[in-house]
Amino acid sequence: MTGKRAVYPGSFDPMTIGHLDVAKRAAALFEHLTIGIYLGSEKPGALFTHTDRDEMAREAVAHLPNISVESFSGLTVDFARDQNAAIIVRGLRAVSDFEFEFQLATMSRHLTDQVETVFLTPTEQLNFISSTLIREIASLGGNISEFVHPAVADALRSLRENNISSRIFDSGLGVSLFRDNSTRTRFSFASACNLLGLAVQDLDEGKSQIAHGETVRETANMISFMADVIGIRDDMY
Repeated sequence: MTGKRAVYPGSFDPMTIGHLDVAKRAAALFEHLTIGIYLGSEKPGALFTHTDRDEMAREAVAHLPNISVESFSGLTVDFARDQNAAIIVRGLRAVSDFEFEFQLATMSRHLTDQVETVFLTPTEQLNFISSTLIREIASLGGNISEFVHPAVADALRSLRENNISSRIFDSGLGVSLFRDNSTRTRFSFASACNLLGLAVQDLDEGKSQIAHGETVRETANMISFMADVIGIRDDMY
């Protein structure tokens, strides 16, 4: 193993510009940096599959010649050895991150004395950005484009649009709104919502929380209008 090579492991669900900032800093210090996408993150609460995370990371670092992306499972120290790297890079956003990262670094040293952990901090203006925060903002329809690579922003947007449509279908709202519950009708309803920029949420709780500040009654009127436009009989209002 050589100190000229390093690995930067994480779930990257999704990768943010904070991650990219740390990766660029590490790439300036080492001959080669391998970003490791951890496969074990496919669990309840994970947003993207490891394939999606791998593809987005590759696109985000495609312009950086000494950074590559690999997926891995198992111990990070084993991944480092597989990549012929003697350094594990970890990002620290705040003091609150240190305790957990210190435990990981200490355990890694216990497992092998041939791999060291190096902590890097992102640019101060990026300290507040986290994958968890990005997922939450994106799920509520907020603009996260300045915090992630364009490929990640597009993926989050598509995921949210697909989730809105699927929640409309799965909630039974199509049945309660329209007598005609054909596949054409349900897809037309979802399309109408997308055209109007509506984000119908909390359907499983029997509520209609609409993005952009519209009231439920205003939304009902718009849905009724769109139902007339696309030739669907409104059965609710």
